[in-house]
Amino acid sequence: MSHRRLLPLVGNFGRLGNMHILTVDSRQRPVAATVQVLGLRTGLPVAVDALTMGTYRLVAEASGYLTTQRFIQYYPARSDVTIQLAVNPQQGHVVYPTDHPAYAWQEEQPLTEVQWACLANILTKAQMTVLPDGRVVTDCVGTERLKVTQDRIWCAAQPDLLSAFQPLVGWRQVSGLLHDPPDGWERQGSWKTVDPVASLQVTLFRRRDLWQVELDLDEAQGLRHVFHVLDHALLRRRSHPFHLYDLLLAQGIDPGYDVRVTVP
Repeated sequence: MSHRRLLPLVGNFGRLGNMHILTVDSRQRPVAATVQVLGLRTGLPVAVDALTMGTYRLVAEASGYLTTQRFIQYYPARSDVTIQLAVNPQQGHVVYPTDHPAYAWQEEQPLTEVQWACLANILTKAQMTVLPDGRVVTDCVGTERLKVTQDRIWCAAQPDLLSAFQPLVGWRQVSGLLHDPPDGWERQGSWKTVDPVASLQVTLFRRRDLWQVELDLDEAQGLRHVFHVLDHALLRRRSHPFHLYDLLLAQGIDPGYDVRVTVP
């Protein structure tokens, strides 16, 4: 056994003393990974046969996933530990379902894989998100679909969407200054659900009698707080739909498609 102790997990299941370690993806499927045990204070690798009762940091690495850490209290009678891994967007690809509301948009404008995933995430969340007046968000979205990017969508809105946010229940009003109105349009307000991660933001614009809405999901440091992804694995700033896919599943919301990793 080497001093720099790595636990090569057979399949996805390894043993740390009397403790079993399970590594899975956001759909709870087994992921083959390598787990390193580090001392909490020193940050240095610890040999498994040198473990004593106390707190340790586990660092899990798997091809196609972001490096993730987990803090544990180690003691002989400890039960199984599960480490959930988030997809590395550079190695993920969409497994398209046989049916999904996003297909109606794809018929009107060709979408890349990333745009399609963004659209599927937002539509799924919007269909399950209740407005303060009791309707769901998609009830107030018009049939004219305008634009899809990596992290947001634009579409026509019904005129009564503005009044739906009075009073505010389950939502909070936000500035919306980072959401520029299209040319010739004026921002009418912006609201966000109170979810700690993957919150839905609705920004409303108006031009005379026409209304338009921008919908996006806020990652809000979710990969750090939910999946405990290490900072060095998060080099990009812009939200990625594969990250929101993982966060929605962590909330118990199935976005209706799958993401699989491509292993070199």
